[in-house]
Amino acid sequence: RVVLMDLAETITAVDLPSVSGRGQDPELAAVFAAPTLAEFHARAEREYLKRMLERHHWNVAATARAIKTPRSNLYKKIEAYKLRREE
Repeated sequence: RVVLMDLAETITAVDLPSVSGRGQDPELAAVFAAPTLAEFHARAEREYLKRMLERHHWNVAATARAIKTPRSNLYKKIEAYKLRREE
């Protein structure tokens, strides 16, 4: 699809802002800047959990149900990623 929208012969990161992490969300940009696949996975999981917790007003039980994971597992990940509710 990008090829059709861009007349350039080569597609660059500028042509793919949402994929390259150069979009408007700095937290997502940090995810895409990860140097390794393991680091990318950890950053992506942390950001996903943070956003899901915010969506459910930090109700851990509701968030765990929504993402289909045991509540105990979600508590472990909250601790591991040092997620805290912003006030």
